[in-house]
Amino acid sequence: MQPHNESSNNDKANYDKSNRNGSYYYDLHTHIIPGVDDGSDSLEESLEMIRQMREQGVLNIVATPHYPDGQSEKINDVFILLKEKVNELYPDMKLYLGNELLNGPGIIDALKNKNALTIADTKYILVEFLPGDSAKKIYAALREYIMEGYIPIVAHIERYEKLYKNYDFLDELINMGAYIQMNTESIVGGLFDRHAAYCRKLLMNGYVHFLGSDCHGANRRKPLMKDAIEKLKLEFVNSSLAEKILFENPIKMLEGKYI
Repeated sequence: MQPHNESSNNDKANYDKSNRNGSYYYDLHTHIIPGVDDGSDSLEESLEMIRQMREQGVLNIVATPHYPDGQSEKINDVFILLKEKVNELYPDMKLYLGNELLNGPGIIDALKNKNALTIADTKYILVEFLPGDSAKKIYAALREYIMEGYIPIVAHIERYEKLYKNYDFLDELINMGAYIQMNTESIVGGLFDRHAAYCRKLLMNGYVHFLGSDCHGANRRKPLMKDAIEKLKLEFVNSSLAEKILFENPIKMLEGKYI
């Protein structure tokens, strides 16, 4: 694939190729903007969430408030205020804006009208489906987004009942041009945790392109990145897989390039 135009967002992600084993990580699915959806309730809670992320080595965060359930008319204004505060406290951190789009009628029109947001003003979109949606419905929706020129990332792939262990179908989605995001909490689990084992198998077989905490609060559904990152690096220490998921894919995505 040829890359499309780069993002108009001038903020470059923090990335030092000589320090890939360091602490420059990315959280690509968060609900840190206060008071716009079911995530953070206040600026103070948002800053505490961001502090927790920074302690875990995350310096690049994509805020993805829900659409259409979120209060889209105030998202941008509140995001700007949050970003200014973060710049004061942590000048080495970068915040980006997008939406977590609940698939349904009108989403494409909302994207075209800028009521719904792509990620960091690129062609990438984060799309979620209902847990019980059929594979046929998911395929048709993703195909439509792609035909309209968007690059869909399926949010929290581990949640969809009809996709569970449906590896051939996942191959179809990826070959069509869709990408896959997994929540970090799903990776962390014991040896006999069947759900965690399934998620690690998805990782091992190359079905996952991005990680995100899907954090919603400082205490409830809080940011959990460090344990998942360490497990990923440990289990794939001799593979380029961890390198791609943790560094290369997020960088290309935020620059508006195909991965």
